[in-house]
Amino acid sequence: MQAQMAQRMQDKREVWCLYVCIIPGRVAEWPEHYWPASHRGIPTIGQRGRVLKKLGYRRTLGAEPWDWQETEGRGGRVKLFASTEVIADA
Repeated sequence: MQAQMAQRMQDKREVWCLYVCIIPGRVAEWPEHYWPASHRGIPTIGQRGRVLKKLGYRRTLGAEPWDWQETEGRGGRVKLFASTEVIADA
């Protein structure tokens, strides 16, 4: 299973969202967490770990660290996207 974190629009503001991709399954049913628009900067590894635990998951033992990718968004703005392997937290 994979957890991903990306910038998303919420209430006309760009915020960070962490979600767990459950396949097969409907995207609308994936567990997710949005950081408030007041949150400054990229959520830390510790913050992401606490959110995963709250959602009932944890990083897979021995998994690669968060893998970052970037794309060019509207107006040349860089959009960041991160992913890591996770398992259900027993």
